Amino acid sequence: MKHEASYTRRLFEGGVLSQDRGGGSTHANYSAHQQVPAFTLDMPRKPLYSIQGGHVSFSMVPFVGPFSVPSDGSWMRVKVARIFKDEPPDDFEENDIVCLYMLYYGDDYMKVGTSRLESAVSRMFSQAPLVAIVVAVIQPDTVLPLEYLERAIIDKLKSPILKRSKPELSRIVSTWNSVISGHGQLYMKLETIKEKMDPLAVLEVEEICKDAWGVAREYGDPLYGFAEHWFIPEYPREPLPPPLPKRVQPREGEEILLKFNPNGLFCVSTRQRTVEGGSAFTCDFNSLSRYGFEVALRE
Repeated sequence: MKHEASYTRRLFEGGVLSQDRGGGSTHANYSAHQQVPAFTLDMPRKPLYSIQGGHVSFSMVPFVGPFSVPSDGSWMRVKVARIFKDEPPDDFEENDIVCLYMLYYGDDYMKVGTSRLESAVSRMFSQAPLVAIVVAVIQPDTVLPLEYLERAIIDKLKSPILKRSKPELSRIVSTWNSVISGHGQLYMKLETIKEKMDPLAVLEVEEICKDAWGVAREYGDPLYGFAEHWFIPEYPREPLPPPLPKRVQPREGEEILLKFNPNGLFCVSTRQRTVEGGSAFTCDFNSLSRYGFEVALRE
């Protein structure tokens, strides 16, 4: 399953681009459709638009239950309906295609994560890293329990910067605000990555990613080359607000008001699914306030 896409693609630097399969955009975007640089397949690192191949771009839309959340930041009123049951996630099967990725939040913090191919992009993007790198894409030789590969990498590499969870939301907001300010070390690194198109060299994480690649190959043959794909989320246009201090837990059947944070960084919760035309999110109401939603009970 080699990447057989054409020689020019759209750079996945804008965070979210519109779906383009000949029929136009199926869902609303967080940011305006924008022109982005092309790249060729002989480049050492390929900016990630979709590692499934064949699609120019796609869109990601947050869902709250059956309701799609508008991306313009306007308020919407919904009635709480707990329609999902808590079920343990499935292990990775032999026929699954599994992505191992690294999420960079600073020189002292990288999260190791795994995901099925079809949800890898949305899962990485939703965690608001400064840079995301797909280290390996494998097809497991046997059933692979969720998080097993992540634990194996952390145990074998013993690097103090590797983590199995993303930072506290307050740190993510603070880190992104330092980038949004337009100066400082992190801002310069992201600008250099966009110029040189090689995040591993700029971030000086190539060695640790190669070690992780070696561990991943113990569990399945790679379907793509080493660390071929990466992306940088779109810079928000204005500083991010501080996280809400507490969760709002409305009762079933109660009407609430939601306002989606339109910067596109904190758009996920604990559920996600694939729908016709793109990736969508389904939000657990208990965690809405943690991911950039303003929530208010109806008065």
